Amino acid sequence: MTKLVALILSLSFAVPAIADKMDLDSHTSLISKLTQIVGFTEETANKQNMLIRLADLHSERARMYAMENEGKGEATYSKEIQSDRKIALGLYEKSFAKAGKKTQGLILLQRAHLHQLLGESKKSKSLFEQIIKNRKHYDAEVVAEAFIEAGDHEYNAGNFKKSLSHFQSALAIPKAQRRGYAKYRIAWGEFHAGNTNKAIQLMIALLRDPNTFKRPDGSQDSSFQEESSRDLATFLARKDINAQDIETLIELTPANIKEGNLTYLANELDRAGKKKSSLQVWAIIGNNKQKGDEKIEGQIKIARIQYDLNKKPETVKEIQIAAKMLVEDCESETNCKALEQLLRKLITDWGQAEERTPSEHLINAYKVYTSSFPDIEINYWAGIAAQKRKQYADAFKFYKNSAELSHEYKNNKDLKTQDKSITKIFEGSLLGSIEVAELAKIIELRDAAYVQYLNLNPNGEKALEVEYQIAQVLLEKGDHANAAKKFKDIALSDKKGPQSIKDKAADLSLDTLVILKEDEKLEEWAYEYAQKLPKRKLEFLAIARKSTLNQAAKAINSSKSESELEKHYLKLSKTDLSKATNTEKISYYKHRTLIAYKVKNLDALIASSNLTLKEKSASPSEKNEALTQLAWAFEMKMDFKNALATLKRISPDKKNIDEHVLKLGMLSELAEQNPTRYYEEFLDISNNKAQRQDVAYSLVRLAKNKNKAFNKYDGILAGNIKLYMQAGMLAFEEKKSDSLKREMLSKRGSSNTFEGQLLERIDALKEMQKEVNNLSQHRLRSSGPKNLRSSIAERLNLISRLERHADRAIRLKDFTLQLVALSNLSFENRRLASDILRLPMPKGLKAQQRTQYKKLIEDQVAPYNQKSKDLLSKTDELWNNKEDSSILDIMDVSTQSNSPGYKLAQEELKAVNQVAKRLNYSALTLTKKWQQRQKLSQELASVRTQVSKNPFDSGYLEKMKDIETRLNRGPMVAYLDARLAELKTGGR
Repeated sequence: MTKLVALILSLSFAVPAIADKMDLDSHTSLISKLTQIVGFTEETANKQNMLIRLADLHSERARMYAMENEGKGEATYSKEIQSDRKIALGLYEKSFAKAGKKTQGLILLQRAHLHQLLGESKKSKSLFEQIIKNRKHYDAEVVAEAFIEAGDHEYNAGNFKKSLSHFQSALAIPKAQRRGYAKYRIAWGEFHAGNTNKAIQLMIALLRDPNTFKRPDGSQDSSFQEESSRDLATFLARKDINAQDIETLIELTPANIKEGNLTYLANELDRAGKKKSSLQVWAIIGNNKQKGDEKIEGQIKIARIQYDLNKKPETVKEIQIAAKMLVEDCESETNCKALEQLLRKLITDWGQAEERTPSEHLINAYKVYTSSFPDIEINYWAGIAAQKRKQYADAFKFYKNSAELSHEYKNNKDLKTQDKSITKIFEGSLLGSIEVAELAKIIELRDAAYVQYLNLNPNGEKALEVEYQIAQVLLEKGDHANAAKKFKDIALSDKKGPQSIKDKAADLSLDTLVILKEDEKLEEWAYEYAQKLPKRKLEFLAIARKSTLNQAAKAINSSKSESELEKHYLKLSKTDLSKATNTEKISYYKHRTLIAYKVKNLDALIASSNLTLKEKSASPSEKNEALTQLAWAFEMKMDFKNALATLKRISPDKKNIDEHVLKLGMLSELAEQNPTRYYEEFLDISNNKAQRQDVAYSLVRLAKNKNKAFNKYDGILAGNIKLYMQAGMLAFEEKKSDSLKREMLSKRGSSNTFEGQLLERIDALKEMQKEVNNLSQHRLRSSGPKNLRSSIAERLNLISRLERHADRAIRLKDFTLQLVALSNLSFENRRLASDILRLPMPKGLKAQQRTQYKKLIEDQVAPYNQKSKDLLSKTDELWNNKEDSSILDIMDVSTQSNSPGYKLAQEELKAVNQVAKRLNYSALTLTKKWQQRQKLSQELASVRTQVSKNPFDSGYLEKMKDIETRLNRGPMVAYLDARLAELKTGGR
């Protein structure tokens, strides 16, 4: 608008009446004088000129008022300005009618201008249109100016099409003074009409025309040129530009504003959303700038545009460059802070945009920024973002930086001037570093986070909890000893903090001691907690008692010395159980029992078991266990009566009831009580074949009517030929039934048993005795040769029959049968020879013939005598080796009235002694055997006493078993076998 005013004034005062340059006071003085003169002047041409001159002076003074106070006079002198302009308008109107055509045109322009300044745009427009309408009456220059002013009016009203028409009409007038301005307005009109490219071309042509910016006086209007180049930048910002566009702008922009125009273009492009184009401009600006701060600003702009283009990796790269430039090249401290804030704004905007789902590139941007600038908040926000991305190591570093920076800030500020948000960030950063370290599950990070918290905030609200976590880390590292100590310190700490933490620490300290297997220390600490943490006294006392139990259990399960075990037994015995639960008491009694068992202290075991039994709350299973221990202890003391009585009190498990009943039967028998009902019950409930067979045999053995018992249980016994034959023998000797014997001997494998062989041998002896009897009763008949030969043949046949028995006995290697057969054969061969020699000599033989006959007979009987001697020699050999034969077993059995085969053994022994008597052998007497048995019985009583005193001495048990075996006391032998087996395996 200032250019337009100047132009109008220059045209208005082209007449001689135009005022000279004067100051405000001179104007006022001249106006006053000229007003007086005009008042007295007659209506002449001269007065007309004075009126125009006075109007010009008023108009000029209004302008001068407006320029006062450095251009702020419009507000200060608004009344004076309004008055002058209205007076000027009145004077111009008054002089208009009598003025010449040329002057009228100028007056109309000046009036239109004053109406504009007074805000009367309609009047102003009307005057311009009046000139245009009557343009034939006015100078071309005035008409051209009217077109331009009318064009401006339409332009300002937004009527760009009409505006373009006015400006183009002005240009059609060759004498138009402001051709450059008209072209300028036409370019803008095209721009507003949406013809951006045309507007650009028009503005470029304007800027390249050297006459565009020349004033009428020939001077250069540089401000117009600068403004036009800036407008070209505005036009270019409406499209996606290229490198040529940028070069054109640089070419057409005055040197002094090149950088400003490029910056303006870059910003306008950015504002218009043409990020890539803006980025190109900023790149050129950055390359061309020399000043550090401006170059940094451009670099930040580049980073911002890359961000706006969503080119995140490129954004990080540009941020890195900007940050480096800020650190190394920034010159003005004030600018540096502003630029840093500009870059920070980019980072914070990015962070806010990705608050919910931060990207990897945002984290990288945070890294770049925080590595250059110690910003508390940015580090904190970066920690939060990295945590959301589960980049726990990065989050930890950000939180750590934030915590350290905020700690430093707090230390350098007093409480009154501290920013409270920093205090929150400080605590949040410390806790954040802990949280991400825990989420990362990296023990080193956790350790560092906890240590940092205590170093920076030792009295913080979470200090005790952090110490607890440090102890946890020690625990996870396997440093159990230090972890336990740390937990204990926390438990007994005077620091403020949740009691629950202290309670957990106490519990974990004791748990850790359990891991370390430091039971004694566990017991010690538990008692200490009971004293110093009275609210949990009963709980810790229970733990201490449990530790005592555990120590005892460990001693029980390890190879501790007896003295060590006894020490634990004493501790268990002395422990105060007044506050213990019934369950604990029972457990204590159990452990005492176990130690007593371990050290073989049967009296202590009995006492401890009885304590359990006296405990009313003991469960049936616990009572059963105690009774089992008690019964076992009585067994070990050979007190079978008490063992039986105790066992009867046990309620056995249904699965083991058969074993329980069997045990009752066995103990009954050992206690010299009748076990029959237990054995019979066992057979009713047990499916154990072998045990059922043993029990069935025992029932036959113990039965008064063994025959009946055998008939009852022979089906069970049939599966075990040995037991079947033993039981059958007991029944057979009670009532010698041939059918029973046949039945027994018909069983497969019976001949391999002692009893089967005994039965077969007795039968064989009977058959052999028949042959012996027949042979011994046979006599030779000498009543004729024929009778003699016949009787000798008969004798030899009988001897042959006996020999077959002998051969069979030899094959069987049976001592008794061989002895009887061979001895009788020897006797009968000798008797045959003697009988032949005693035969009467045939009558009528001469002496020589009698000698020959005698010699012949002797030769004939010599083989029989020799055979008799040979057989006798074999018999002697057999007798001399009787110690290696079964006869000794027969002798043993014959002394044991309760053994199967006792009677048959005596019968066999009688047959053997008959042979011995005939052969003058020493009789097989049982006296020695009876004496041995008596001696064994006496020895057994002594050994049994020793076993009772030393129940776990295998030597005494073996000796007792040997004696019981020799005495053929099967039940006791079986019991001792089982007991020795348990002793060897370490079991019950």
